[in-house]
Amino acid sequence: MSIKFTDILLSAIRKRVLWFAFVFFYISVNSIPGATSIFPSMPGFFVHVTDGTYPVSATFGLTDSVSVTDQTNGFLKGDMNDLPLVRVTASYNDHQNSPDPFVIYLNEKASVEFDSQFDALKMYNSDYNVPNIYSVTPGGVKLSINALPYISEADFSVPVGLKVTRNGIVVFKLIDLQGSLSDMRVFIYDKLTGEEKELNSESYYSSTLTAGEYLGRFFLRLYHSTTNLPEDKLPDSEIFSVYSSHSILKTEINQLSGSRGTLIVTNILGQKVYETEIHETGYFEFSPGLRGGVYIVTYNTGTIRSLKKLLMKN
Repeated sequence: MSIKFTDILLSAIRKRVLWFAFVFFYISVNSIPGATSIFPSMPGFFVHVTDGTYPVSATFGLTDSVSVTDQTNGFLKGDMNDLPLVRVTASYNDHQNSPDPFVIYLNEKASVEFDSQFDALKMYNSDYNVPNIYSVTPGGVKLSINALPYISEADFSVPVGLKVTRNGIVVFKLIDLQGSLSDMRVFIYDKLTGEEKELNSESYYSSTLTAGEYLGRFFLRLYHSTTNLPEDKLPDSEIFSVYSSHSILKTEINQLSGSRGTLIVTNILGQKVYETEIHETGYFEFSPGLRGGVYIVTYNTGTIRSLKKLLMKN
């Protein structure tokens, strides 16, 4: 017997790739031509009860009316190659055959917060040798699958949460990058160390961690790709300099590729708070209207990209 599966939220779990693929297939049903909400017989599933004051109770039941008996619902393997999607995994370096994945994809109907029709809540793994990785919404909801609205900015950043049950080296890897995101460059940013490492088929990022949960430390950053043509480049420390005085951002731009550069300021959560274009080298002052605190200033021009940490004092 198959049932019509509606109004039930599935959440991806570590029992693993099959579940993850099935959950993603269902919540992305509107993006897969010909897909339906028919839930085949035999698989298990999880039901998420709407959040509320503890203890939250609910009743779930099925009647014969949800049965599908016409035998016309064949198995459909959706082609998701055109879906704007990035999939990243985390694993211990001594158990890399057991990675934990999470997905970010774009959907015009999605929001930045939890959407029951597009997102999947994170369920922690029961395997001691598998870390837990997930994206975190601005409201603090942890998601194994996170649909975002189409981003108007060229570059964007997504907070990444991590929970590990033992000490060890955790390895971050990029598994899939497709659709309109396939021309992006993907980086993992570690706010604690200030290190930003590109993830691709030949590059990964590893971090030595102690058991615990890490929120607000790691960020997944996506930048539009630039040409691979060689380019003369000053040492990174000399490309530009930046400091602040009385809420004024002061910068010296020493290199410009072509006729345009971009200066971007992000806060410690990876959110862009200021951006301006640069059209010539020299000294500049800006009034970004930022509160006091620590920021990251990124200067992009051509294939050149340089980052500086900025302490803004009001």
